[in-house]
Amino acid sequence: MKLKGTCVMLAFLPCTFEAFTVGLLSMLFFKISFSFGLLLGFVLATVTTAVTVPAMLELQKKNLGTDQGISTLINAAASIDDVYAITWFSLILSSITSGSGENGDSTSPIWTIALAPIEVLAGIVLGCILGGILWICPSSELSNIKIRRMSLLLSFSSAALFGMDYLGYETVGPFAVLVLSFIAALRWNKQQQNSKTLMEEEILENEWKYFGLPILFCLIGYQLDLNQLIET
Repeated sequence: MKLKGTCVMLAFLPCTFEAFTVGLLSMLFFKISFSFGLLLGFVLATVTTAVTVPAMLELQKKNLGTDQGISTLINAAASIDDVYAITWFSLILSSITSGSGENGDSTSPIWTIALAPIEVLAGIVLGCILGGILWICPSSELSNIKIRRMSLLLSFSSAALFGMDYLGYETVGPFAVLVLSFIAALRWNKQQQNSKTLMEEEILENEWKYFGLPILFCLIGYQLDLNQLIET
């Protein structure tokens, strides 16, 4: 609780300054509008999590800074930072496309901005509901409870993220995934108080290290189009 204020500052201030700095420099060097510069800034801000979180997990394994709660603080701030950047990216992108009428979207930019906090609240509510379901399902008396929990957690997270994106509410999904994981972990931590590291955490770490991270950079490389850089 003592680090709550620090966590909030780490989550919002660096990401905001980074995005605005990139936006201003993009106007200067790439001759693009400030709106597109902010989009670039928030995209770069989301990449930070892929670097900091694995590093903090390694420090946590070595018990470096665990007594001061450094790894927990940075991981929590990085998670909020990621959702914060995604929210602003979606908001700015929606405002640009609605204002230009691209893809047949005639939604008012004012309505787009007003809808943002509603989507955040909806994501929190959805995450609480899905996380609450994981409190009671699966039953702790079942065999292979850790594997069952992780299967449900990944299924619920994927359904919330891709389902909301399909429905056109891109901001709801990331918030729902963050909240449902937090709510589920509250219960699971109480059931395993004698261990510093949850087996669920180890499973997620291995999935990210050997599957998620390679896929992430493969998709980044796949989306890179050098022809567009040459044309501009």
